[in-house]
Amino acid sequence: MVKDSDFDTGIRPKSTNKILTLSTCTGNGYSKRFAVHAVCIDTQTTDQTKLKETDD
Repeated sequence: MVKDSDFDTGIRPKSTNKILTLSTCTGNGYSKRFAVHAVCIDTQTTDQTKLKETDD
């Protein structure tokens, strides 16, 4: 993934990282694709049982 990138962001994901991939067609029909990959660095939850209450 990094080797074939058009842009060097300096990020080197590990095989244990969670990766999000977005892909779209950019040419006539389906002749070309453009993909954007993102590395998850933090997760959040909406599960009320896991959320901590804070005093603001």
